[in-house]
Amino acid sequence: MFQTGIHGRSSIGSAYLAGVLAYGWQEVTTDRNALLTGLRANFDANSISGRIETGYRHASSPGSLVPYAAAQFTTLFLPNYTEQSLTGDNTFALSYPARRYRSAWLGIIVHSVQSVIILVGTIVAVLT
Repeated sequence: MFQTGIHGRSSIGSAYLAGVLAYGWQEVTTDRNALLTGLRANFDANSISGRIETGYRHASSPGSLVPYAAAQFTTLFLPNYTEQSLTGDNTFALSYPARRYRSAWLGIIVHSVQSVIILVGTIVAVLT
């Protein structure tokens, strides 16, 4: 398995723009038995995903509101899948064509950020 990604963020005052792009590679091996015949398949799957988000932080006491818009996607690329028999003929072997699965999401959201003060003995922590 291999995964990598890049993230960026830029702010101007209380406004921001953020984005991320990621790639993943998975080496997959499947084994199964069908009527005393062992079957195996090997393939590599690839995925790519990304997200872009923009918003504005409205500060107020004791917290803030952050309205933002975001869009994200994920695509999974699966190659041809063909099983091979380990001990005999390929009568029960499965075979599938290559496939591409896509998922996308778009939203406009308002996020609330609250400040919380925790007192533990003489230690004071402010969580935001």
